[in-house]
Amino acid sequence: MNRVVCFLFLFSALLFTACDSEFDSEDLFLDETTKEYKLYDPFEDEYGNKGVVACVARLWGELAYIIVLSADEAYLEWGQMNEIVYKDTVSGSIIKQPDYSLRVQQCAYMMGIDHYPAQAWCLRKNGPSAIPYSGSWHLPSVDELELIFGDNGSRLPYLNNALKKVNGTSVDKNKLYWTCVEDFERLITMPNQPNDYDPANRAFMTSPDGHTYSNKDHWLKKNSNHVRAIKYIYYKD
Repeated sequence: MNRVVCFLFLFSALLFTACDSEFDSEDLFLDETTKEYKLYDPFEDEYGNKGVVACVARLWGELAYIIVLSADEAYLEWGQMNEIVYKDTVSGSIIKQPDYSLRVQQCAYMMGIDHYPAQAWCLRKNGPSAIPYSGSWHLPSVDELELIFGDNGSRLPYLNNALKKVNGTSVDKNKLYWTCVEDFERLITMPNQPNDYDPANRAFMTSPDGHTYSNKDHWLKKNSNHVRAIKYIYYKD
């Protein structure tokens, strides 16, 4: 079983543990490439969305996929209050799975994407159809942003140099960026804060150097923060 078929099997098996509806299998297609991108190379998709290669991953010594960070950003609310988008919170390890952020986007889509401005902004980069699939632009998770920005923002100088070359907006280490992750006590604990798990009203944001607010009122989904989109592109066998 080649890598693409294996990924599709795993991805389709994992989707919608939290949603009532499912996409047909044809909606799970991959974005693929044969071009050998290097870290911080420029990227432009078929709809004119520009970005830079922010991660190059290898599997068994071969190129497996790249992650592209959008060259532009927005300043938006996370979404609707008093509503949990992704209900599967059985284990904190689920948040670290590569397809977690795509699951959240697909759930938001099924629940009405316009209620979730940050997710909607990312999704609309996918062109006229604007449906979520495994190669779509989407809102990153905490772990994906940490991977892209580096420990304490160590990758920012290289990332911003690459963004400058595509006339993109620089990433400011003092800005706070929304992630797709709703309030999850087992992911982050705050000193001197009560254990007030509230995924219906709060979501995580983080700065490129790994800081966030200890006062969880800042985490309210109705607040506006900066938004970047990411996109996975897989290598053909």
